[in-house]
Amino acid sequence: MFSGPRLGEALTQAMRAKGVTQACLAKEFGVTQPSVSDWIKHGRIHKKHVLRLVQFFAPDFGPDHWGLEESAVDLLATSPEARRLLLIFQALPSEGRAAVLAVAEALQEYCKGKKKAAIS
Repeated sequence: MFSGPRLGEALTQAMRAKGVTQACLAKEFGVTQPSVSDWIKHGRIHKKHVLRLVQFFAPDFGPDHWGLEESAVDLLATSPEARRLLLIFQALPSEGRAAVLAVAEALQEYCKGKKKAAIS
């Protein structure tokens, strides 16, 4: 994600295009207007607001407008548990990945069977 002046410029451009004031954006994000002013001035935004920022200005401004790749936005949208699993999975050698996938698929089938039995 962009930072510094580049993020400030990206945010200013998106706000102008959408006709959004700092006060409006502050209300939308549950922060103060001076906080939004700081986002613009210093080009820093707390990571908890990044996904919401991208969603708020979409579809007019996609992830690339903010210096993000689509895959990064997908990762931000996942739960902390899913991100943790992904990081563990990516650190495994290919044999380990294959084993994890086999176990996960078996567990998924097992859970489907339990769900069907509970419905019956």
